[in-house]
Amino acid sequence: MPRARRPQKPAPAAVTAALCAAALSVAGHVLGKAVRDTLYLTTFPVEWLPYFFLATGVCSMAAVSIYTRLTAKFGPTRAVATLAFFTALTMPVFWWKLHAGGEPWVVGLLYLWTTLSGTFIVSGFWSVLGEAFDPRAARNLFGLVGVATTAGGLAGGFGAHGLLRLTDAESLLLALAAVNLLMAVSVVSLANRVGDAQPGNTVPPPADPAQAAGLKHGVRQVLSTSYLRHIAMLVVAVTVAGTLADYLLKDLTARSLTDKRDIAAFFSLARGAVGAVTLGVQILVCRPLLARKGLPAALTALPLWLLGASALVLATPVLWAATALRGGENAVRNSFYRSGYELLFVPLPAAVKRATKPVLDALVERLADAGGAAVVLILVTWLGHPAQRLVWVIMALALWQVWLAGRVRRGYVETLSSNLLARAVELDEVTRAAGDDATARDALRNTLLGQQHADLRRTLSRSQLGMSLMKSLRLDIPKAPTSKRASQSGTRAGGIPAALLEDPVLELVHDLASSRTSVARTALERWDRKDRRAVPFLIRLLAREELYRDVISTLATAGDRIVGTLVDHLHDPDEAFAVRRRIPRALAACQSAVAVEGLLRGLADRRFEVRFYCAEALERIQAAASSRRVTVEPVWAAIREEVKKSRSMWEAQRLLDDPEEVAPPTPGLARAVERRGAHSLRHVFRLLGLVLDTEPVTQAYRAVRGDDPSFRSIGLEYLENVLPADVKRALWPLVGDDEEAPPLSRSGRSMKEVMRELAASGLAVPAPKPSRPDGEG
Repeated sequence: MPRARRPQKPAPAAVTAALCAAALSVAGHVLGKAVRDTLYLTTFPVEWLPYFFLATGVCSMAAVSIYTRLTAKFGPTRAVATLAFFTALTMPVFWWKLHAGGEPWVVGLLYLWTTLSGTFIVSGFWSVLGEAFDPRAARNLFGLVGVATTAGGLAGGFGAHGLLRLTDAESLLLALAAVNLLMAVSVVSLANRVGDAQPGNTVPPPADPAQAAGLKHGVRQVLSTSYLRHIAMLVVAVTVAGTLADYLLKDLTARSLTDKRDIAAFFSLARGAVGAVTLGVQILVCRPLLARKGLPAALTALPLWLLGASALVLATPVLWAATALRGGENAVRNSFYRSGYELLFVPLPAAVKRATKPVLDALVERLADAGGAAVVLILVTWLGHPAQRLVWVIMALALWQVWLAGRVRRGYVETLSSNLLARAVELDEVTRAAGDDATARDALRNTLLGQQHADLRRTLSRSQLGMSLMKSLRLDIPKAPTSKRASQSGTRAGGIPAALLEDPVLELVHDLASSRTSVARTALERWDRKDRRAVPFLIRLLAREELYRDVISTLATAGDRIVGTLVDHLHDPDEAFAVRRRIPRALAACQSAVAVEGLLRGLADRRFEVRFYCAEALERIQAAASSRRVTVEPVWAAIREEVKKSRSMWEAQRLLDDPEEVAPPTPGLARAVERRGAHSLRHVFRLLGLVLDTEPVTQAYRAVRGDDPSFRSIGLEYLENVLPADVKRALWPLVGDDEEAPPLSRSGRSMKEVMRELAASGLAVPAPKPSRPDGEG
């Protein structure tokens, strides 16, 4: 079988640019928050903070509408680079105004601008990554990018703390301008190395540009898709919990510190410490845990921390406990949660991401801030409860996050499946546009193979043009009956005594046993499908190469009336192998539980051909009766037995009967594979289609066997999320990208040992060619 194709890895220069941009985006965000919070607490009372949250939520509506239109028209790369550059230009203006007069409205405007611009820059950077790399490359890269963002937060926090020893808090705005300028340069550099989008992820031009961008379009997309709705609810739960924890920390800070420099030093040092903790978590815990547990671990780590830290604040309501709650929330949110959250957008089409991600990252997040502000106003300002009571709300939100994580995880797999199918349809359209007539030829062949078109096939066979057409479609030419009833002389053609004519079954059995193919075929056509006494003799004909396809068709039309006899012969160890490997194709026309149970037992047969055709028959039965689902335990057991074979044995498994010769062709997988493909891999994926969603599994097989890197990446990502861990570990070397050229035999055994294993397993091993009589060769 061909080796698994490795996905294309991003160039080192592109990875370097991505890591630089990631670090700078978060460094600027952390530095902006430190300046913003310091100037706010030294200008306004902490009780006004909920009103600033509300004002930011209102302003975000207009900001999201403008930003989504820009990204839809120019792409996220240009939008983010332009925004970062413009932010760099505004920071010196704010610095000048604060030094000139330091009026409160300047601080308020700075609060709004740093909050919105920082949110859009960070969110937009992740959108650039999502469009620049395919899902597999993005998943592998996002862990490394998470480390870079954490390092950026560490540099932003401790950098601000160091600068405060040399200058005042307002001068940090000049450092923020430099960071944003470097961020713009890094994003442009990343775009120059990987492009705005990979092939297969380009954004088609909208039919109506006015409706394809803007706030209304993005909100409509979120509300109309259950997956995006659950992501939005998760954003709300996470943001409100963070807002309440932030207010609790600022409330205790305002009560404990009064000097501007002390407050600035505290926030910068706290954010730097959070960055250090986050970096350690990323390197030591996050990446290894995500590699083993994936999205569930990424999305549930944050609520688990909130529950534990909230209990600590309830027990010890002091500044360091609130710092642990808010700081730990920031650390886990920027490591575990962020890595998993950004992966949620990777399966989405680029046009959907551009329209909805700003809505979720900016509008929904800012409105959630406003919701948190409303909670603070009601509980603290209006009802007069102490700020520590907010911890109970945080714990309730954490429990909601756990429930939402499960719903989002299921939606992620469903979206991967939909994207996989959409990519398959796109590739089919490309194939048809290239002039490949295989699809039309197969459709015509499938139609003519139906039992109701037997008369049409006979009519076509009477003309040269019709015969040429049938040959091009690889159809059998119908044969005219060649025998008559008994002659007047007392014997029948073929030598049957006239006395046997009294029992038509004996006459039929006699003809079925004839060595003349024409006589046996005529007898086969004469069987009425009702008398079961002739069935064992019909089954015996499956061993004859020239007749077995006609016998399969005849037995299939008898269906469930003879299913018990077919199953008995299938599992009879003394039955000829040629007969046993062909019986499942007749059972495929049955619908009874006896047929299904017999075929499930056949999945454990020692001969690969029997297992292969039993799985094929089960696929056809399940496709014919969509409500029927086979028992999954024996199927999973069969899958595990298949994937644990050595590579030598895996590659040596073959079929003596080409499945493309069987009529009618099987649904599902047979449509997506090439003739004489990798039978072992095809068999495993057919088994997976019995216990998972058939169509996504079919397209995943097509993806891992194909040459399109984007399609293959989606297929592998889908498999990673639906396969059990043990099956994935065993199957991955055969379809994944963990090795470039695996050895022929993993066990290092000799060819004789491999052949002995093959013989013991019942594989069809071709006999060695005999030597020439003259001793040559």
